[in-house]
Amino acid sequence: MPLFGSLASVNLADNMTYAQNRSLDLESATVGLFTTTLQNDIKIEITSSNHTGYMRYTFPQSETPSNVSSTLTIAGADATHEQDAHVLVDLTHVLPAYSSMAYSQRFLRGELHIPSSSNALPSYHGSATYTGGWPQPDSHTIHFCGNFSIPANSMLTPTSDYIQGEHSDIAPGAGTFSWQYNPFSPPTTRPVPRGYPDVRSYSGSGMGLGALFSWSPTEARVNGTLTIESKVGISYISAAQACSHIENELPDASSFEDVIDQARQEWETKVLSKIQIGDDGDVTSNNATLKRMLYSALYQTGLMPTDKTGENPVWNSDDTKPYYDDHYVS
Repeated sequence: MPLFGSLASVNLADNMTYAQNRSLDLESATVGLFTTTLQNDIKIEITSSNHTGYMRYTFPQSETPSNVSSTLTIAGADATHEQDAHVLVDLTHVLPAYSSMAYSQRFLRGELHIPSSSNALPSYHGSATYTGGWPQPDSHTIHFCGNFSIPANSMLTPTSDYIQGEHSDIAPGAGTFSWQYNPFSPPTTRPVPRGYPDVRSYSGSGMGLGALFSWSPTEARVNGTLTIESKVGISYISAAQACSHIENELPDASSFEDVIDQARQEWETKVLSKIQIGDDGDVTSNNATLKRMLYSALYQTGLMPTDKTGENPVWNSDDTKPYYDDHYVS
């Protein structure tokens, strides 16, 4: 979740203190790219590959460059931090049910690791176990791996002003936190991110887990942007496999636009081009609305069932033993 500003009024354990509606007029969805803008003017762009997601967050800018020389604790407010950019990694809050509480997801336990990095770019990995949801499955564990990068024209640098008790084994500008989690009663005390690279929560502890990554704009950003890119891989096998998905599907040499083009080419080759409409002179042959309906339906047929070959945690699955499921049985 991208956050913006000093966080003085934000409780990281209470998502109602930072939730933002989307500006539907500024939202678009096409094959390979989803774009939306929150009502606080943070623009979010998302593309993906088979096991990975690639996000780009563009934060609003003021006309006057910020001075980042002063410090700030998360409980305080300072005008010099009004342009700070953050990304919150939250393992705990889940999708609510709109009809019956029996369909709500529930966080059971997890672990989150933020190791130090030789290139000073923060990364994280871990796992989280959930139960419940629409298909009422047994508890299932999702492993994840993520990293952040700052594009060349983005005038942002990591800031540890929001972190207490810095530790040498954690990436600059990153901190972890936990709190006593009750899905029916938001906490009144704000957890403080600390410089601990490893946090865990067990099924019986009732603790929520999260991490905060923060950046401040540099003074020389007059012609730059406030942009952060994030790559996230997931796996049902291990965090190491989730990381390998990023390396294989979103290599450093591929830009955000490259991944969009790759996704569109794959959809065109494997799904959309399988049916082509010829012009036989009938009025319906060139009806744009009917074409849009046909290809939208064709696109939907490619979404399920989901190919999880090589990602089945119960038995070995490979190219000779493919495995598919959908969200009703996953």
